[in-house]
Parts: sequence; structure tokens; C-alpha cells
Amino acid sequence: MKEKGITLVALIITIIILIILAGISLNLTLGENGLFQMALKAKENMELAQVEEQEKLNALYTQLAIEGGYIGGTEGGGTSYDAIQKLIEFKQEIANAIEQAGGNAIEEPTTAEKEEYEEAIKGIVSNVTKDATAEDKQILEGKTAWVKGQLVTGSMKNNETLNPKALNAGESYPIPEGYTSGGKVTTNSLESQTPGDATAEDIAKDKIAWVKGEKITGIAEGNSLPDIVINVDGTGEFYNFGGCYVKFSIPQGYTKCICSWNKDTLYNFYFYTATQSDTIYYTAGVTNKTYTIDAETDQYIQFGVQDRYDFGSNACTITLSK
Repeated sequence: MKEKGITLVALIITIIILIILAGISLNLTLGENGLFQMALKAKENMELAQVEEQEKLNALYTQLAIEGGYIGGTEGGGTSYDAIQKLIEFKQEIANAIEQAGGNAIEEPTTAEKEEYEEAIKGIVSNVTKDATAEDKQILEGKTAWVKGQLVTGSMKNNETLNPKALNAGESYPIPEGYTSGGKVTTNSLESQTPGDATAEDIAKDKIAWVKGEKITGIAEGNSLPDIVINVDGTGEFYNFGGCYVKFSIPQGYTKCICSWNKDTLYNFYFYTATQSDTIYYTAGVTNKTYTIDAETDQYIQFGVQDRYDFGSNACTITLSK
């Protein structure tokens, strides 16, 4: 009969294997990265998370207490929890509104402080004023404006109201650089600057002149020459051949002469130029006569009375015209 059993070698091998397995189990459980260490780290992380969350809640409670006084009970019919939720939602809404308006985004609205909101709001100013183009010299002195997020103080001079003296034609008034609230620049009337007494008959045809503020177009044919009136009264220039006579030069351009006389001086009245002569004896009702002058050859007029030493009072009038 054979007996069965474990040999010494087999037993030793079995013991070795068990020792190895025991070592592995201990390492997995108690090693640096073992289950026990991982459990400790998980617990530590959870405790840290609880501390951080508690700090955030404490910060909210503190700000809530400052801004609304909700800590420690109910205010306005709501609980502390409700108040905190409202504050969180309110801050989030403000942060969203700031960002939508062009301001800087706030990463953690629920825990953001006053300074963070101020910086975020500055972005709105920059965004709203980004299209502004005014410079300091284009803004009234002492006044301010926002341009591309910067506060600009104006330097443009204020000239207030301008009321310079009245100007004549050809004069000018230099407008000073800067701002003016208005005023009035006046000119003297055209009438005051165009004194005169000429009429259309005194001005050559189709020529224009301004007389006392009125525009006048001439209608005179040929040269515009005024009439010349010569009054003869008293003793003549010369006495000869039993009478007296006077002599006048003819200005250039005159072609007509009208002689008017007093009937008392008509007796043997005579008129002559270089090209013509005429003697008029007393004729009832005749007191004047018109003569044509040769503009090229007639350089003077001579007329007089016979058998008289003078022409007498209010003797005659000579009128020269063109």
C-alpha cells in the first residue's frame, strides 16, 4: 500500500509564493500609491473643498450683511438663503449687462469686489466713446469730454459775442480763431458810399454808375458832356466900331450854342464864329436863337451889340451843349 503526501520541495515553493502574494497585497494597501494613501488624499481634498466653499459662503454672507443686513434671520419676508441667492443672481445680471455694454468680462461675478466692477465698467466708457474724434482745441476752453476712453479738457478760446464796427465796401473783418456765441457784422449803406448827382442823361449810353445807392444806366448818345451856361451882364470885353462884344473859347466836343437875350439888348445884336456870322435886328417877340458849331474849326464864339457901350443889366445867356 502506497502513502500520499507533500514533498519538502513543494512545500517550500508554496511558502515562497504565499510570501510574494502577501508582499504585493501589503504594497497595494499601504504603499505610497496604495489604497490607504489614496483614501487619505481623497479625504484631504474633500476637506479643502469644504474650506474653500465655506470661505466663499463667508464672503457672500459678509457682503450681504454689509449691503443688505440679511444675516441672522429674515429681512423683507425672505430667508438668509433667499437673500444670498438674490444677491448672486443680481451680481451675475450686473456682470452680464456690463459685458454686453462693451465692458470687461468679470470671471467670478459672485465673489467680485468693488474694484473689479469699477475696472469692468471702465471698458464701457472706452467702448461707448471709441468713435469720438474731438481734440482739445476743438472743445471749449475749460470744458471736458470723453474721447476713446480718455477724459479730454478743451483748450479752444471763447470769443463770446462778436460785434465789429460797420464796414465800408472793400473793408474786411478777420474772424478770430476759436468759439463765438454769435454776433453781427454790418456794412455801411451803399447810398452813403455812392454820393453823386448824375442822371441817366449825364451818363454815356449803356454805361452804368451808382448814384446814392441807385444803379443808373446811361442813355446819353456820344460823349457825355454837361451843358455850359455863360451869363453876360454889364460891359463887354471889347469896345470897337461903335459897340461892345464878348469872346468865349469853345471846349472840345460841343456842337450847339443857344443865345438868349433881353429884348432891350436886341438892337443890332450879332453873333459869329470862325465859320459863320449872323446879325439880328430888333424883331418883336424874338429873344433867342440856336446856332450849330463846327467842332473842328470853331474854336471861339464872339457876339455883341452895336451902338452900345455895354450889354446892360441881365443882357444875355449863352448855353453850350454837346
